[in-house]
Amino acid sequence: MGKRRLSASIDAEVLAAAEAAVEAGRAPTLSAWVEDALSAKVERERTLAALGEALEAADAEFGALSEDEIRAVERRARANAIVVRPRDVA
Repeated sequence: MGKRRLSASIDAEVLAAAEAAVEAGRAPTLSAWVEDALSAKVERERTLAALGEALEAADAEFGALSEDEIRAVERRARANAIVVRPRDVA
């Protein structure tokens, strides 16, 4: 797949963060930083689409969860959760 030029307007704070990443050596160029960000967005959207399809298939096969079933799962999750709090920094 070849590269294509892009012209885009972005928030000044986002641009500053990208430039800082390049300056700090966390990205080789601004273009590389932008491509990494866009690639991550594409992957996240593909993952969400696949998850949506899997949920639709599960609903079709087993039926959707009822509100009571959802609340029961939430209660179990809360009961099994480990609460992590930062230590006091003095």
